[in-house]
Amino acid sequence: LEHNSGNLDPGTIKELYLYAIQYCIVRINAGQLNYYEEIFALYREALTKGALFDHGVLSPGNFKNIITVGLRLREFTWVEKTIEQYTEFLPKREQENAFTFNMARVNFFQKKYDAVLTLLQAVEYNDIFYMLDAKVTLIKTFYEIKEYESLDALLDSFSILLRRKKSISQQYKTIYLRFIRFVKQLLKANNKIKHKQLLAQLEEAKNVADKGWLLEKAKELK
Repeated sequence: LEHNSGNLDPGTIKELYLYAIQYCIVRINAGQLNYYEEIFALYREALTKGALFDHGVLSPGNFKNIITVGLRLREFTWVEKTIEQYTEFLPKREQENAFTFNMARVNFFQKKYDAVLTLLQAVEYNDIFYMLDAKVTLIKTFYEIKEYESLDALLDSFSILLRRKKSISQQYKTIYLRFIRFVKQLLKANNKIKHKQLLAQLEEAKNVADKGWLLEKAKELK
């Protein structure tokens, strides 16, 4: 993209970035986690060049994905700077929630779980993808702080929501329902046989939300 971009109009450059980013997302969802480095480089370039903007506005979905990738690669300084610099380019009605939600996720990766719970209580779910990932972040937080009663209740209510919410595509229902199933298996993997089975299933799993975190927690059970 960098080599040929001088000969292309902005619309074409944007389409190329979006195509390359979508390709990386498909590979990541298929379990090829090495594509996080690729998509991070693409997002940084596209953000700097304005290729992710539509009439000067950055979509909440793209912004969330950018922050997600940065956090997974533990680029905390870059992530916090990006949140502060680019939140103002989101639609005005989304700015406060996006800032709060993304800062909650920064705090999660930094293991500041009390701050996560406080921040997520202030998020209103206008955007379906913010809602989905806020639920996942809350599930992971309850798991980390061993609030198992709250965790069980949230897993059940989230599962019901996914099955009933018509605005969520079947693809995303599958991704998040598999996440719920694996979290429940984490809670029940109380012997060597179950633990071995869980690890094998996770390593083979495709199209599951937060596979990296699930694998990390499964390996910790040893």
